[in-house]
Amino acid sequence: MKRIIACIVFILGGIVLWGACARPPDEATASARAGLAALREAQAQVWAPEELASAEAALAAADAELARQGGKLAPGRSYDRARMLLREAERDIGIAKEAAAKGRKLAEEEAKEAVATAEAAVNGAQTALLLAPVASSRSFDRLDEGLEQAGDMLDEARRFMDEGRFHDATRRAEEVMTLVSERIRTVRRANGS
Repeated sequence: MKRIIACIVFILGGIVLWGACARPPDEATASARAGLAALREAQAQVWAPEELASAEAALAAADAELARQGGKLAPGRSYDRARMLLREAERDIGIAKEAAAKGRKLAEEEAKEAVATAEAAVNGAQTALLLAPVASSRSFDRLDEGLEQAGDMLDEARRFMDEGRFHDATRRAEEVMTLVSERIRTVRRANGS
């Protein structure tokens, strides 16, 4: 009888310990999901799309493993693989976070440079227009109109910078440069230069 009771206690103890080990890693799962949500909120899809995709895939693999284990009977569950996949997801989330910060900083620097170059081009063209000999040339009128339009576009590029839309700011600044260059070439052709 003592042997039977000892065996039952041993078996029950083993089941309790086994059940305790087979608990889903809820905290790690919540942490990974929060990290991924923070990446999306920080626009990692813009600044580090590949790294974000890798982190999303790692979390999806962990979720699939959690679902697979959740479908088993309690004594047959093991969340070891899910824990490993969640560690990989956390690592990938950290990599994506770093890459997004670097990508954003690089895009901001490029946008600042492009806007500064566009500002210099507009200012230089405006100075050249002021110093040009008085002429009733239509090409000078078109340059003046173009510079006004370029100024508006430059304001928009600055607004994009303020909004953190660095790719849009760079693109708009490049459009300013193109507009100014085209208008200056038009004046030169009209004046035979």
